[in-house]
Amino acid sequence: MHRNSSRPPATGDSAARKEAAAWVARHDRGLTADEVHDFAAWAEADPRHMEAYEQTAAAWRGLDAAQFDPALTTRAEAVAHRAARRRQRQRWLRRATALGAAAALVMLLAPRLDFGNRSDNATAAVAPQPSYQVLVSTAHQEILPDGSTAEINGASRIAVAYSATERRVHLLEGEVHFAVQKNPDRPFIVQVGNVAVRAVGTAFNVKRAEAGVEVLVTEGQVSVDDAVHGDSLLTPNMPVLQAGQKLVVGTTSATAPVPPVQLFNLGNGDIDQELSWQSTRLVFNDTPLGDVVSAFNRYNDVQLRIGAPELRDRPLTGVFKAENLDGFLRLLQAGQVVLVHPGVPGTKILMPAP
Repeated sequence: MHRNSSRPPATGDSAARKEAAAWVARHDRGLTADEVHDFAAWAEADPRHMEAYEQTAAAWRGLDAAQFDPALTTRAEAVAHRAARRRQRQRWLRRATALGAAAALVMLLAPRLDFGNRSDNATAAVAPQPSYQVLVSTAHQEILPDGSTAEINGASRIAVAYSATERRVHLLEGEVHFAVQKNPDRPFIVQVGNVAVRAVGTAFNVKRAEAGVEVLVTEGQVSVDDAVHGDSLLTPNMPVLQAGQKLVVGTTSATAPVPPVQLFNLGNGDIDQELSWQSTRLVFNDTPLGDVVSAFNRYNDVQLRIGAPELRDRPLTGVFKAENLDGFLRLLQAGQVVLVHPGVPGTKILMPAP
């Protein structure tokens, strides 16, 4: 039996803490069948594993109770192997860009968060030059005539055709996320070629791709029909697409008149990745906290101030939503390295934790 202790793991247990952080993130977005077996094997391999996992999970649960953004945990696995990324900095940056992380993450490192110590000569000898990137959102929002919103990705195009009995939008090109105002008397329909997505009041993403049409439900439920014949593209056992589900409808041809359909159940991390184009992200790689603060200050009305000089050079690695300042600050405090104090109106002061 594993003992649940409030005692922090020893300094030599940093590997267990890193692995525990990755497992907490995987649990948050949902484990695959293989991961369930892998987690059980990892937990049984060493009593310190479950102790580290329970302590890390308790910290995240505390953040959830404070309405912590769950998106902040979904990329913890991506930074769980920091040593390898130190040797391959360019590969790390390409991966962060491809992931389109909509989350904030900081790797756990003994005894607290992934804030380095610039006086550590052994670390400084192998550390890359600090850097950060800004991955700018490609989205712009349009308010439709009924008050529904369309979050449009880049150069995507829509055509609105409302009538007295229905609200129909044609997706001509690209990708759009819709948040629909409820009106049972006028169903909301997004048509993409021969695919019609029908909703009353919900939120969903529709993408017109070369391989077909992708529909991802983020809230509520939708039906997906053949716009020509009126038949459902779902099954009698599953007449609607639920939140967290993604449907891919392939293209038809003379040899395949019935479109192939694939259904996927997505976890929180997968959904964040699918919708990462909606948010501007800040990608830090051993970036001094002073530069991190300056980056966040460019995107938020509340301004951060560093209250102790020794915090300025502490490096941070992670991918963060630029506008999610509250989640970023909660994460720093969860690591017990930084305390946040109110300053003059419109400012917050970062101080070292005791």
